[in-house]
Amino acid sequence: MTWDELRALRHKNVHIVGLSGVEGSAVADFLIRQGFTNLTAHDFRPAEDFDRNFRLVHVGMKPEEREAALQRLKQAPLRICFQDHYLDGILEADAIFATQAWFIYQCNLPKLRQAKDKGIPFYSMTMLYFDLAPCPILAVTGTNGKSTTSKLLSEIVAASGRRTYYAGNERRSVQVLDRLEEMRPDDVLVLEVSNRQLIELERSPHVAVVTNVTPNHLDEHEGSFEKYVATKERLVRYQRPGDIAVLNYDNLITRRMAERTPGHVVYFSREVELAEGAFLRGDRLVLRRGGEERELCRAQDLLIPGEHNISNVLAAALAAFMFGVPPEVISRTVRTFRGLRHRLQLVYSVDGVRYYDDLNSTTPQATVAALKALDAPVVLIAGGEDKGLSFDEVAALAVQRCRLIILLPGRGTDRLEEALRAARRGTDCPPIQRAAALEEAVVLARTAARPGDVVLLSPACPYFFSRFYDDSDGAGFRALVRRVVVNSRPGSPRSAGATGADMKEGP
Repeated sequence: MTWDELRALRHKNVHIVGLSGVEGSAVADFLIRQGFTNLTAHDFRPAEDFDRNFRLVHVGMKPEEREAALQRLKQAPLRICFQDHYLDGILEADAIFATQAWFIYQCNLPKLRQAKDKGIPFYSMTMLYFDLAPCPILAVTGTNGKSTTSKLLSEIVAASGRRTYYAGNERRSVQVLDRLEEMRPDDVLVLEVSNRQLIELERSPHVAVVTNVTPNHLDEHEGSFEKYVATKERLVRYQRPGDIAVLNYDNLITRRMAERTPGHVVYFSREVELAEGAFLRGDRLVLRRGGEERELCRAQDLLIPGEHNISNVLAAALAAFMFGVPPEVISRTVRTFRGLRHRLQLVYSVDGVRYYDDLNSTTPQATVAALKALDAPVVLIAGGEDKGLSFDEVAALAVQRCRLIILLPGRGTDRLEEALRAARRGTDCPPIQRAAALEEAVVLARTAARPGDVVLLSPACPYFFSRFYDDSDGAGFRALVRRVVVNSRPGSPRSAGATGADMKEGP
């Protein structure tokens, strides 16, 4: 879609699916700013829940920005179809803008399938970025690590002096659709791209990074890992000669994507010293190109823990290097990068116990990476819904590393507990306890943890956030640790920023 084609739709019958979500609201705001006059938006929740859900989902905005965005939508020339009238009139639309996850909700079927069969054009936020941005796009996908890698990549490029725009794929990321018109050809747009956003995308970025591919979201790909892999490959499939594909040499699936792209392929590796690319030599992160190499830093210089984060840093550093960022800028930036919220984030250290928020680890493999990154006995809080993935590896590691495992309800939790009990081989260690809510889990963790231990929230299952976690009303993990652990200490200062020799709040 060109700008002219977009503007030709200004007075057409245009529908938006998923208004209260990050993508739907960003698209609605963008189209309203472009002068669209005949917009209908759909949200399957009841009207009375719209405000609360909007505030809950848009946690990446400052409170005043979030409130302004909400009021702007409510006052816009926009017809909204809530629960009882959801998708009314959509089969008469001239164009439909759908969020990336539209096809996983039964309430969207069969009407949106019918709309596709009728030939009504479907568009997405990601398509708008790829079609309308006038500058190079650097994009990152992968089963794990894409959020950290893409954010670090954006910070490296920005540190080089290029005006850089960033849009992630999780609810803490603020979209930049409304800034497309101000972008210049010498700017840079860095995107985190999910498999859902790739399903219908037929454009590839100038620099494409694939962090890794392991089984995930198989329920969205007819249970087929091959179809999931093929979807991830779309990030590199449409590249042109002169584009760059940054691939993980240590992941066989990712390495084979070199056969699917016309772009120039370079690899990163923690395990192999490469002739060209980024790799780990001993404890040193190294860039090599054209027979010359530069050491970036030592692994222990990184502020984000874990071997998986070494891979993420290598991926981001290599992508920036191939894009032309000087090694000294890369080195300086990776040494000061503190990571993302909910990504193995240290939120408090209290009485010798460290509390880590790893909420975004919603697969068994991600929780495995978190457990491997920590160098102490763990009290693990996990659980949630079910993607049908194997819990064998995370269960085997958890029974070795954990002092206590606390599980919250869910279909995935039931399967995870089965795997844990099988991995214990008939013993009772570590104990497994159930909690009905996150606050109860934090209370149990506080009671069990000893000085030197780690309390780790790392679900290993999807949809933990929507079921048990609410940043908007103080029920987030940091707030609960503050209330349940910090403020319950005898004589403890009851303030969020209070610190002391035996109590410290994380960044």
